[in-house]
Amino acid sequence: MKVWVIYDLPTGGGLKVLTHIVEALVESNLFDINLVVRKQRNLSNLERDIINKANIVEIRNIPLPHPYSVAAIAKRIIDSISNGNIVILVDDVPKILVEKKNCKIVCYVNYPHALRSKIIEEHESIVTKIHKKIFRRFFVTDFVQILRHRNVLFLANSTRTKRHMEKYLQIPSELIKLVYPPVELVDKVDFVSTSNAKQDLVVSVQPFDPNKKIEGLIHAVSLLHDRGLLNHANKVYVIGYLRSLQYFKYLTKIVEKLKLNNIVKLIPNANRNFVEKLLEKSKVYVHTAPFEPFGIAVVEALAKGCLPIVRRGFNGPWIDITKCGRYSLGYNTIEELAINITKAFKYYPMFDYNKCLKDIEKFSPRKFKVEIIKAIKEFLTSK
Repeated sequence: MKVWVIYDLPTGGGLKVLTHIVEALVESNLFDINLVVRKQRNLSNLERDIINKANIVEIRNIPLPHPYSVAAIAKRIIDSISNGNIVILVDDVPKILVEKKNCKIVCYVNYPHALRSKIIEEHESIVTKIHKKIFRRFFVTDFVQILRHRNVLFLANSTRTKRHMEKYLQIPSELIKLVYPPVELVDKVDFVSTSNAKQDLVVSVQPFDPNKKIEGLIHAVSLLHDRGLLNHANKVYVIGYLRSLQYFKYLTKIVEKLKLNNIVKLIPNANRNFVEKLLEKSKVYVHTAPFEPFGIAVVEALAKGCLPIVRRGFNGPWIDITKCGRYSLGYNTIEELAINITKAFKYYPMFDYNKCLKDIEKFSPRKFKVEIIKAIKEFLTSK
């Protein structure tokens, strides 16, 4: 059976997920795969032997940003998609694909723009309003009509994403399967919980983006510093992709104003090896994002033996990953975060790392590939 994979995403967790989907398809030996890309260099995340087993379809001259590039690619390939073919993509479904009733669509959802387009924020910018209006023109946001054809399968990355799709997009629960994203470090665990290499360090791995609310961590560290609860060896590292230079400068000013330059280190665009080494020697991981659908970095921190501190509430880190505090400390306020940092250092020796390791096996790439192929097979045989 022929499968078309629209391999077009910015660098990040979503692209890693799509990469593992392609690998699962190739390794299954069940499908004839067309890998659709804008540029050959976009395939750099894939191993050469995987690329050699797929048909590369290069679609040039599409200068549009994601997600609009996906809709443009779908328009270019629509006439080549035959009845019964499968189209695999991430997050959102272009309207033009739905109009081809006899093709089947598998959409892995990290958190769809279709959901964001339905939620009207009180102070959203003109640019955001325009984006939402244009998005509705090219992508499906009203799923009631298309779901009658039962030709779309959604794979949600978390409980939060799945529930929101059911509630706000009115997609029946049976058409959404929960499939946790693959976290590569889970298959590479080599940490010993009694390791002497662990230090009283705090690390946070998130993009420098205003939505991540990283300033909360800086203010919590300031409280500890003012109370004399930090020693000269304590350091707090915030590492992430530089998504917003303006926000990064804002955080830098806060650090300087609070005189925390010797404690808080903001490191943009660090290489992967540096991140992993830092997780290996840190005791505490803090995730500040308030509405995180999943949170791959939290799983990576657990795999490297860090004790996470995450926001309590209806989000991936709290519900899906740390089981509502079984493998983490939770917080809602800056004061609570500050207290939990000191608690995490104190109680780290009692952290049941071995039990945690067994539980995070469900996030392994091996498990993910099995679940993906199983879901597609069941979808193809369903009525």
